[in-house]
Amino acid sequence: VLRHVKSHPWGGYWLARVLFDMTRRRDACAVARELHEHHPDSAEIAWLLADMQLHAGAEDKAAALIASLQSKAGESSRGWFFTGLLAEKRGEYDAAFEAYEKAVALDGTNVRALFQLGYLGSRYSEDAE
Repeated sequence: VLRHVKSHPWGGYWLARVLFDMTRRRDACAVARELHEHHPDSAEIAWLLADMQLHAGAEDKAAALIASLQSKAGESSRGWFFTGLLAEKRGEYDAAFEAYEKAVALDGTNVRALFQLGYLGSRYSEDAE
């Protein structure tokens, strides 16, 4: 059903999410990339693509997109979350922790940032013992 509406912003968004959840990451990234090309002004679609690129191992592409989104939108909880996720993927755990803290400071309801902050915090406390 979603394949028939993949050119629609939300139809494509959910198709990409479903494919991603089915671990069809290449297909999901392709849908998100095509959707972003057709709807370049949609921040939601751009953040979706950045998220998928990060999880699919395309860190350099994700980093460029995250930087572009942050320059357009300014400081945001979502921007800091993705900055943290990118740092974490690169093994820069101190920078990731700081970015997640900034994300939570801007929006205490950012569940993904809260989770990653807790996860990294627990890893640091394990390493300290």
